[in-house]
Amino acid sequence: MLAIVRDMTSQREIEAQMHQSERLTALGQMAGGIAHDFNNLLQAILGYAQLMARSPGNADVVRRGLDVIEKAANGGAETVRRIQKFARLRPDEPFVTMDLNQVVRDSLAITRPRWEEKKVKGGVPLQLELELGPVPVVMGRPAELNEVITNLVLNAIDAMPKGGTLRIRTRLGDHRHAVITVADTGMGMSDEVRKKVFDPFFTTKGEEGTGLGLSVSHSIVERHGGDLKVDSRTGEGTTFTITLPIGMNPTGEAAQSGETGIERTGRILLVDNDAQVLTILGEMLKDAGHHVLPVPSGPEALRVFVPSGFDLVITNVGMPEMSGWDVAEQIRARDPNVPVIFITGWGLQEEDQARCRRLGITALLFKPVPPPELHRKVQVALAARVR
Repeated sequence: MLAIVRDMTSQREIEAQMHQSERLTALGQMAGGIAHDFNNLLQAILGYAQLMARSPGNADVVRRGLDVIEKAANGGAETVRRIQKFARLRPDEPFVTMDLNQVVRDSLAITRPRWEEKKVKGGVPLQLELELGPVPVVMGRPAELNEVITNLVLNAIDAMPKGGTLRIRTRLGDHRHAVITVADTGMGMSDEVRKKVFDPFFTTKGEEGTGLGLSVSHSIVERHGGDLKVDSRTGEGTTFTITLPIGMNPTGEAAQSGETGIERTGRILLVDNDAQVLTILGEMLKDAGHHVLPVPSGPEALRVFVPSGFDLVITNVGMPEMSGWDVAEQIRARDPNVPVIFITGWGLQEEDQARCRRLGITALLFKPVPPPELHRKVQVALAARVR
């Protein structure tokens, strides 16, 4: 018997450092686009806020302003969520039913600034042909598939430096699969490049590329039980085809929490050091019928907390004087059964999520929290308290 043993520790450490370096490089390259997107969102919010202030009696202006501000805020939250997912600061979302046509529309909205920049600044004639057919729902994570299509669209734009046409189509492949195609009339690929296009760290963009986009996209599609293929020839453009299995309705937490249809109210201790966040979250909870005691710090929360005095504690994680971790640990020591919900604007590392499980944290909420999401998590927590 011949045994060969190699110590792979150093190689694994180097690979981990390379992955981290590539992630940071990609994040840095995203910064310019993120700043552009946020400036557009802030322009919309600021512009309509000032219009509404000047014309508070104009119902049409106020209605349009509120609609634009809400959409802009949701767009900013989605951008932050993508960054947190990229940096592994958010746990994987459960699979839900998805409208693929809506995922495509969202991706086009995200990539529109790059599209417009090419057309306006560079004078590049770019055309979009969109054909969204009747496609059944599929199961998956909308944010991840949004990332895949966004990446394919951006790659297509880069592949047409002198202009061209981007064609996006959704259709029913067979009775078990839905299909999305993203095709461009750009430079195309050689056979050699096409064979390596899904390899990690392989890029044709030089220092501008990380070589991770298509590799990550391929992994995401495979996690969804699907397939991502490429067809391309030099000078004849490129077509990426995503095939996904048609899904059934989920039977997870949402179904379980809606079995009884009971709307519960409770006594809630709310902790956040940001006065504006504390106020708006308190108003959202009171509007749902809860009795809320808002406090601005961890020490104040511990001062007013009494065992069995509250049905739920909601605390911010990142507070300067005493963190949410410390608040949760001391409250848990006094009352092992009270549900605790964490709310954070930072995100959580993987080890933090394990720590949450050890502490028995009922749920995680990521700022900005939509009222329906807050209501759903509170109802689940109160239902668990009753059981």
